Amino acid sequence: MVLAAATASCFAGWRDDAIDLVRRSTDAAAEKQIAILANPGVVSRYSVWYAYNEYFLLRRIPTGRDALQKGRERALKVLEAVISRVETEDAGLRKAQAMQLQSCVAELAQMRRWMIEDGSADRAWLERFDRTLAAGADAIVEFVPERETMNRASYGAACCQAMLAEFPNHPNAAAWRKYADAVWGEFTAQQDTIEDASGYNALWMVTMLLMARERGAEDAFRTPQARALFDRWAAQVTPAGTIPDYGDAAFHSFVLWTAVFARAATLTGDGRYERLARELLDYQRSQAQLPLDPLPLRWLAWACAEAGPAEVEPRYASSHSTRTDRYSRRLPDKLIMRSRRPNTDPWPACFAMVDLHELGYHAHADAGAVTGLVRGKTIYLHELGYHQHQDRYHNTLLVLGTDAPFPDRDREFVAGRWQHATLDLRKPFTYAGGQAPDLSKLTALFFRLDDEDAVNAEFDLLVDDVRVTAGERSDTLADFEAPDSTADWIKSKRVKLPDGGHCLKSRISFRDSGRAEVAWATWQFPKPLDLSGYERLGFRWQMSDNRLDRDIGAQVGLQEGDHTQRWRFGSYSTYREVTDCKLLDFGRAAYAQVSLRIADRTGGWHTQMRQVALLKPSGALVVRDTFLPGSERDLQLGQVWHVEQVTERGENWFRAHTEVMYPDRDVTWRCAPGDFLVQFLPDAGHRIGATERQILDRARKIPQTWILYDHWAGRVQPGQPVSFTCLLQPLEQAKMPPAAMLAQRGLQCLIRIGEDLVLLNSERSKLDGDLRGDATFCYLERAHGKVVHCCAEASALAIGDHALKPPGERGQVDF
Repeated sequence: MVLAAATASCFAGWRDDAIDLVRRSTDAAAEKQIAILANPGVVSRYSVWYAYNEYFLLRRIPTGRDALQKGRERALKVLEAVISRVETEDAGLRKAQAMQLQSCVAELAQMRRWMIEDGSADRAWLERFDRTLAAGADAIVEFVPERETMNRASYGAACCQAMLAEFPNHPNAAAWRKYADAVWGEFTAQQDTIEDASGYNALWMVTMLLMARERGAEDAFRTPQARALFDRWAAQVTPAGTIPDYGDAAFHSFVLWTAVFARAATLTGDGRYERLARELLDYQRSQAQLPLDPLPLRWLAWACAEAGPAEVEPRYASSHSTRTDRYSRRLPDKLIMRSRRPNTDPWPACFAMVDLHELGYHAHADAGAVTGLVRGKTIYLHELGYHQHQDRYHNTLLVLGTDAPFPDRDREFVAGRWQHATLDLRKPFTYAGGQAPDLSKLTALFFRLDDEDAVNAEFDLLVDDVRVTAGERSDTLADFEAPDSTADWIKSKRVKLPDGGHCLKSRISFRDSGRAEVAWATWQFPKPLDLSGYERLGFRWQMSDNRLDRDIGAQVGLQEGDHTQRWRFGSYSTYREVTDCKLLDFGRAAYAQVSLRIADRTGGWHTQMRQVALLKPSGALVVRDTFLPGSERDLQLGQVWHVEQVTERGENWFRAHTEVMYPDRDVTWRCAPGDFLVQFLPDAGHRIGATERQILDRARKIPQTWILYDHWAGRVQPGQPVSFTCLLQPLEQAKMPPAAMLAQRGLQCLIRIGEDLVLLNSERSKLDGDLRGDATFCYLERAHGKVVHCCAEASALAIGDHALKPPGERGQVDF
């Protein structure tokens, strides 16, 4: 094994433990990575990251002469394979290899420095290597059009910055500098990222930290704005030592955050970040098998190579975080309900998170979804996969037409059925050239579809009733027409519908799009359109056949001028927009309410009120959804929860068990096992059920999961709300606490859990019965019929003849 001579004395603090993890995982991956090089195709970026880790370890850890030589030989084998493929006469392979280097030029540049320092490469070999580096940097400028605050742009910019340090006088240095300066300028102007996924947030940040170092601009991450950004993510660290996965992320996507917080601690001297980095590493070391993915290991090695400050226990409580977009607007981001930190309570620390924001291709349809529930070291709820964009994959309220299978569908998009989509023109999530979107000179509408399993698939895409809205104003794009039929790359035309109308039709092909998993449809406007001032774009669409084996990721966007100016506006999913939210924390309980505006897939607009209460002594979560129809129509509604496995069930409850076994690139991730109760408290006419399925997440298979649901179908009418209530209770004992709905009316309900009472009353309507007053929320803990604790937001509250008087408008009272 490489570095076999390293001894335990080399690894003292947690940062050295991190380097040891890199060592052990790199050793475990060596045989497989070298075997991959026998493939005549491109050398992947993962192999380059592996080589970086080998070379880093050779310089970091004292080792025997034989081991040193063996490790260097393995790293050089990878680099020689990369060079040979860039030098090949096969133009296709040469281009593909250069494109694969887009996200690892920085690592190659660093290895070049090390080889020069230790004299491990001769001049002729270095000249070949230099040409390879330049080909990779040139590919970034040519094939990565983004210049904004997102991961691909930041990685490309960090690579360009590294190249400038190595080759400041290169003929192409001006292009590299322009790219790096554009991305850095976006960051300094915005002080935030457009990414909306836990893994990509970390990847963006760690590459920006590398870029800052290469630029000599690390002071940019010592500002109050940068500290606020670190703190926003620090608050998301759970008691288990993870960050919940949201957006395009897997269960283990938190591992990159170890490097982010380690580097933040080094730069700022803030011991809180040092503590969080160590906690994240502790979970990683205890729950993952080896070898780990070489990408997070690469960043872990880099971030932990320097010393950090002494650890300081962070002080965090429940929080409502916001983010800054490119227009300097403050946008809701996450609601985090948690035990105060440091935790001085006699019960295990607990944590729950509600997502409020979905923006960008890496975002999912999870606005309002509960993306995490943790008690102690056990993770009871988490997200379900990297590319599972649609709302049915989230712990949320589904709003569907009556012809859609519920709750589970083999395919999101069923052939021959019109579906409505609504997109927010105020929230473009990616654009090119470093320019802000200008909606006044639009030349085309385009659709992008992604499916890695769709090689050689073809089908027709029909789009109709394209309209833009602003408030109550709604205009149809009547002059929308297909481009000249001689433009064979578009393949679009008008077709007649059975009802006599016309729609747009395009043949979608995954065969000749340039990327096997991506296909496009584009319709040109006969003249540039001015859509400035409009708020939303809506349309209806359908596919002609159903041969795709899985859901397809979908984007829609508007284009200005040539193809480099594109603005994408999200996926075709149920449109949800958070219109209001609030969060209260009383020490023993936290309460949140979120109001969302929903555009369903039949074209209707409605309101959803989600009320969430975290009862900290037990770690229980109470969630109530109230659907307020905006118009009369036939719909299916349902509250859904995703769990690992069901071990027992009753009429309206399920006993679930969690012990995540998530395979990814030969790694299995676990979590501390735990049982919990999912108990629905349904109205009359609801159907309670569960269905088992296995989710295919790209090339990964997520373990068997269960969808638990409370389902209702019928005609909704304004003024007639439909409500769903559920209790999620971590179990530390075999006996399940009895729960019952005592009363409910509109946005008010009173629930009994054992002897305790929970009131949710977002409209602050008058309370009837034994509990009286004007409370928005109340949690009464009782023992032997007597109230012992009261958490409430109320100016007046009483139970029976006993007056409860929380201080001011909110508070906690012990009796």
